[in-house]
Amino acid sequence: MISNLLNDKLEDFKNIYRFEEEYYTSEKNETNDDKGRIDCVFAKIDENSKDSFNTEIYLIELKVDENVIDGTNGINKHLIDIEKLKFDTFIKNLESRINYRINVLEEYASISSIKINPKKFNFWTIVAISDKNHAEQVAEKLIKLTDKEKIDKEIDSGNLPKESKVIDEQIYQVEKAKKSEGIEVSIKFFFDKNSIDNPYNLSKTHLLEQSLPFKDIDKEKFIKLLEENKII
Repeated sequence: MISNLLNDKLEDFKNIYRFEEEYYTSEKNETNDDKGRIDCVFAKIDENSKDSFNTEIYLIELKVDENVIDGTNGINKHLIDIEKLKFDTFIKNLESRINYRINVLEEYASISSIKINPKKFNFWTIVAISDKNHAEQVAEKLIKLTDKEKIDKEIDSGNLPKESKVIDEQIYQVEKAKKSEGIEVSIKFFFDKNSIDNPYNLSKTHLLEQSLPFKDIDKEKFIKLLEENKII
């Protein structure tokens, strides 16, 4: 995710500011026994913006193949964390840390500090897939997350967080919760090509966005779409 090749994968990543990885969603002094962590925190800084809130935040989760699509640290868990995220406190601390780094490293000539948009952020999940076999297993797990009966069984067995819902409902619940707080959250899912031999060898394949809702996922069509976009 720190490779310059990322700039060519998606327009949103043009000149993106890579701030941090494995960033907690709550601070040490906050009461939270099950703190979430974000794989990547990116900031979209517009140096030419006349808007005082010139920075938009991207919180990005990375998944490789099928191992953490479901489970206690899977897609549902991260959506639950985002729903619980106290965004005002979160961005206050994040803004301070980004500004400290910008100033210490003298990274921008035209700005001395940024202001994060307090009313909008992006939560994206990117799934890197190694080959067709892994793609089929990813599809099967995604399809499972659309089945309420299977979700309930996984919760009962302790394999999913107790707040888990079918994936489309989980997404809608996050959007609704943030909207009630006056915050717009963009939730998106993407797929990328992964190199088994060298996971740090980022492919030049563009990120493939998965259209929602997930209940419309068909395994055969999903695999075909990955093949057509040269993900597998």
